[in-house]
This record gives sequence, structure tokens and C-alpha cells, in this order.
Amino acid sequence: MMAAKGLHWKRLAAALITGLVVLIFAAGAGAQSGVTQAEVDALLAIKRGFQSPSILASWNESGAGVCTSWLGVDCLNGQVTGLSLPGKALRGVLAEDIGNLTSLRKLSLHHNFIAGSLPQSLGTLPALKGIALFLNQFSGSIPANLGNSSALAQLDVSYNLLTGPVPAGLTQSRRLTLVDFSVNRLWGVFPGDWAQSSSLVVIGLAANSLSGPLPDQWGAINASSLQRLDAKDNFFSGSIPRSLGARAALTELRLSNNQLDGAIPEELGQLAQLTVLDLAGNQLTGEVPAALGNLSVLAEADFSGNALSGAIPASLGATNFRCC
Repeated sequence: MMAAKGLHWKRLAAALITGLVVLIFAAGAGAQSGVTQAEVDALLAIKRGFQSPSILASWNESGAGVCTSWLGVDCLNGQVTGLSLPGKALRGVLAEDIGNLTSLRKLSLHHNFIAGSLPQSLGTLPALKGIALFLNQFSGSIPANLGNSSALAQLDVSYNLLTGPVPAGLTQSRRLTLVDFSVNRLWGVFPGDWAQSSSLVVIGLAANSLSGPLPDQWGAINASSLQRLDAKDNFFSGSIPRSLGARAALTELRLSNNQLDGAIPEELGQLAQLTVLDLAGNQLTGEVPAALGNLSVLAEADFSGNALSGAIPASLGATNFRCC
């Protein structure tokens, strides 16, 4: 009798354990049940585009564990929302199939050796907020349709081999706060719509081959968002826009090593938050405006390599100062 009861309890315990295992397995499967086959196929296509299979060994052909064990893949509610593989020595190309990751919010592949073109399909991703592809070897042009990504907030493709003009319409995304195209091979003019953006906080265009005048519509709207404007080491010509004085939040203005001429606008003295003013290596003439002495937090000012004359404002308090 006792033996029968013991056997009964053993069977009951075994059944409970089996049920628990089934529940745990089901819960685990449910955590990634929303991952579609299209997303799995897209990730595997991206893997095949790279030439570093050992790094992505967890990306198995069966598609098991996408949200739990695949290196660099982030999920939310069973959907792929992030792909983050910075500094993994990845080589090869970034497959157009990335456009099938329709819930992707963050793409971070910086500090690698990825070459080829930037996928046109990036501009079709409705939830994409951040693109960090700097310090790679991407070539070709910047996809013009990136401006269609209404959620896009940060776009950094600096330190690549990109060519062609800066595409118009990127600021269609009203959430765009950072654009950095520095250290590429871009040519053409400064995009005029950027000067009228009410959302941009950081603009990086340094070390390209951009030319023509700088736009003078910076004060066309009541906007104080812009904090950093870096357009040094290009071929911009003409005068420094007076309307830049309307951008009261500017902390860094770098326009050195261009072909700018004329006088330094007095309106720059209205930039009360300015800490860096770099106008070196241009063809500027006239005097350093006395109004710049109002910049109480200015720490770095460089006017060297120009043809400036006259006295330097005594109140100019930059601790790191070069002239003229």
C-alpha cells in the first residue's frame, strides 16, 4: 500500500515537473514569438554580407534564440528593435535586407571596416531613430530618402568615404537633432534647409569638399536649438552669415580653413553661450568687432591666418586666443 502511494506521488511529481518545463519552454518561445521569418531572413542576409562569421556564430541558421542569444540583437515584445555591433572588426557590406527589419529603432555599427554603399532601404524604416555608422569605409552617396524617416533623430556617418552632394530634404524629420557627415568626400553646397531647422542641435560637415556661400537664413525662424556648427576644412566662400547671431544656443562655431572673406559680423557678439569661435585660415578683413568682448564664457577664439587689422577688444576674455 505504502509502495503504491509512493509510486503515485512520484508520478504526480514527474507530471508537475514535465508541465513546468513545458510552461517555461512555452514562455521562452512566447518571448520571441513575434519575430517574423522575414526578420530572421534579414538578419541572416546581413550576416552573409559580413566577412566575420565567427563573431556572429550565435546567429544560427535555424533562427533559434534571436531575442535571447544573438549577439548585438535587441528585441521588444518579440520584434527586432536594435542592431548594435560596434568595434567588432566587421568587414564586407551592409545588406539591403536590413529594410525588412521594420521595427528597427537603433542601428549601431560604428568602428568597423564595413564598405560598399549605404542601403537605400534605411530610408524605408518607419521607427528608425538612430544611425551610427561612423568610422567605417562606406562609399557612394548618402541615400536621399533618409529624410522620409520621420522618427530619425540622430544620423552619424562621419569618417567614411562617402561622395556626392548632401541630399536635400533630410530635415523633413522634425525630430532630427544630430547630423554628422564630417571627414568624407562630399561636394556641393551647404544644404539651405538645415539653416531653417528648428530641431537640429549638432551639425557636422567638417573636412569635405563643400563649396559656395553659407546660407543666411539662420534667423528665419524662432529657433534656439542649434548648439554646434562645424563646417571647417571645406571650400566655403563669401561672407559669414549675420543671421548666425540669432542662434542664441550656439556654444561652438567652427568655420576655419575655408575661403570666407569680408568682415566678422558684429552679430556674433549676441551668442552669449559661445565657448569656441574658430575662424582661422580664411580671408577675413577689417577689425575684430568690439561686440565679441561681450562673450563672457568664450574659452577658445582663433582668428589666425586672416588679414584682420586694428586693436583686439580688451574685454575679449578667451583663455586660448590666437590672432590675426
